[in-house]
Amino acid sequence: MDYEKMFYDAIKKGDFLKYLKGEWPYEIECSQYMSDIQPTDINQVLMRDIYASYIKMPNIKVETGKCIKDIIKWFSS
Repeated sequence: MDYEKMFYDAIKKGDFLKYLKGEWPYEIECSQYMSDIQPTDINQVLMRDIYASYIKMPNIKVETGKCIKDIIKWFSS
């Protein structure tokens, strides 16, 4: 699966929040060796996609911050 393409597709479609939350069709499965129950492999999302995109997309820092706040609201509701 081309995760970089999936990342940029999510950005173009306005689905960045869904991507971070691991909602369909943006789920990135955790390794079978991890004892994690998260809906998506957030470590890979952060390292491979978000950090790597800082040079190409300087506004990704702001968008990430907004989405993290939305995720916190989503979890607390």
